[in-house]
Amino acid sequence: MGLTTSAAMFPMVHAMAKVVTAQAKEAKRIHYIQEWMEHRGMRPADLVRELGVNKGTVSKWCKGDLPTEDNVRALAGLFEIEPVELFRHPLDDWMSRMFMNRSTEQLKTMVNILKAAFPEEAPSQPIQRGSSPAKGKSKRSQPSSA
Repeated sequence: MGLTTSAAMFPMVHAMAKVVTAQAKEAKRIHYIQEWMEHRGMRPADLVRELGVNKGTVSKWCKGDLPTEDNVRALAGLFEIEPVELFRHPLDDWMSRMFMNRSTEQLKTMVNILKAAFPEEAPSQPIQRGSSPAKGKSKRSQPSSA
């Protein structure tokens, strides 16, 4: 009975394995070309025109295919970044640059500024832009202690 049940379940298990494998391949994207395009306000057609590649090539890149080394260099030049930056999300990039090549003293100052700007005990209500936290409070509006 065990063998018959296992044999009957194999097609279902095999189909599930295909789905999991496909999802794993999708999650294994190794570059951020599409995000860099969006970050620079470009569309696939812009890459086709600027790099002289065909539409199908750009489509494959947007689906996760890895460009050739020459195309990686060309993309980096177009986006005005180093080739290695194509493998990092564009929003991660500014943060790493901000902290790169700083002295210990500069890093400490930056940390102190961030701590002052974003205290650990933040107010429970966000402060509205253009208003101060004390605005609108008067002695009459506060409950009396008596």
